[in-house]
Amino acid sequence: MRDATFIVFGATGDLAKRKIIPALYELVADKQIDQFRLVLVGRRQVAVEEVLRESALGLSDVNPDAWLRLAQRATYHQVDIADRHAFEDLRREIERLELGSGIHDRVFYLAMPPSAFEQVTANLHWSGLARNQDRLVYEKPFGSDLASARKLNACIAKAFPERQVYRIDHYLGKELVANIAMLRFTNRILEPLWCREHIAQVDLVLSERLGMEGRRGEFYDANGALRDVVQNHLLQLLALVAMEQPKTLTGDDVREQKAKVLSKTVFVDGVRGQYEGYTQELGVAKDSTTETFAALRLEVRNARWKGVPFFVKTGKMLARKEAAVIVKFKRTPCLLAACPEKPNELVIRIQPEPRVSLVLNAKTPGREGMVQPVELVFDHEYVFGSNTPDAYEALIVDALRGEQGLFVRADEVELAWKVVDAARAKLSDPPGIYARGSEGPAGLLAFEKRHQVRWDP
Repeated sequence: MRDATFIVFGATGDLAKRKIIPALYELVADKQIDQFRLVLVGRRQVAVEEVLRESALGLSDVNPDAWLRLAQRATYHQVDIADRHAFEDLRREIERLELGSGIHDRVFYLAMPPSAFEQVTANLHWSGLARNQDRLVYEKPFGSDLASARKLNACIAKAFPERQVYRIDHYLGKELVANIAMLRFTNRILEPLWCREHIAQVDLVLSERLGMEGRRGEFYDANGALRDVVQNHLLQLLALVAMEQPKTLTGDDVREQKAKVLSKTVFVDGVRGQYEGYTQELGVAKDSTTETFAALRLEVRNARWKGVPFFVKTGKMLARKEAAVIVKFKRTPCLLAACPEKPNELVIRIQPEPRVSLVLNAKTPGREGMVQPVELVFDHEYVFGSNTPDAYEALIVDALRGEQGLFVRADEVELAWKVVDAARAKLSDPPGIYARGSEGPAGLLAFEKRHQVRWDP
């Protein structure tokens, strides 16, 4: 494992304290990084001890020795990102910290709003703080539409080549998501059936029981479910499910195939919703028409998937917490007096309980000519234990290794925005209001009827 100086911009923000700093601590505790410096950067003046104390609140079990190692190598720096000379000062301070340490690489993590990306990128380049061998990790969302994403990509490309750029989508770091391509391309029994001749539909679901919970209201209201979840998490899942076999399951080979799928993905139909009481949430406009729910029919118009619907559903304040990919196969010819009630299904459940199940039909004991659905289950935690790396840990390790396969390339971002921009243009009516804890708005029933959708696995 390569050691590095980690420079976290937006260090006083919620993401840095809840996810990034705890992930770095876990890597220190697991001895995956040894020689390192942690440089925390923010716009307001606070003590480094305060940032670390707040970051430790979400950790369930802290190793005192590992935490002390992290704390001893951490510093905090107040920086005005509009002041390019402040970046020169920061560069000199980091060079001083690295002197004699044997550390040669730097990882810059921009845990900040996308509106700050251009300025920080330009100043990192101008000041010489980010060098040719260093890596820059950009947190989502990457732009707010196709035009802003193109502008941002162009700004970054002027300063740094794509090999140094790591656009993060933390869902790609989840074990069961990373397993999608492995399941497809290392198991002979699946790949021959992975096409329109055998698959009836694919469902991609990411639902939450929670709402704003007193935070993120202002950010979420400016984005909504389509921009916040569909553009990144769900379209990346779709690309992994639908892509052609890459030359290897690493780096640009995977990203090239994902981009090809996204270039053929089109919006067909959809429905938006907003949960009851959303406009009373902290930071949300009283007259907001931002959607907290979206269900879409997408299609991948290529030879493999022609005519197969990809149904995408996401929302907040719904009946259950669930993230899953459900591949539903076509029915077999009925050879019995009572036909099977369900076709075969491959269910990749990402959360809350990571598992993969294959639904088959088997004879009902003692009943001649009767079958019933049964599940063959791979329980991830049962097989591998509960201590699998957090998504952010896995992605930080990949960034250190220079492995970009689970990060999003510039063209993927833009192609995904094309799909979402088309959906937002067509779904311009105010979202339907739905009750908290329900399945979604009334318009969902009409959508399901139009497309004969069966959501439940």
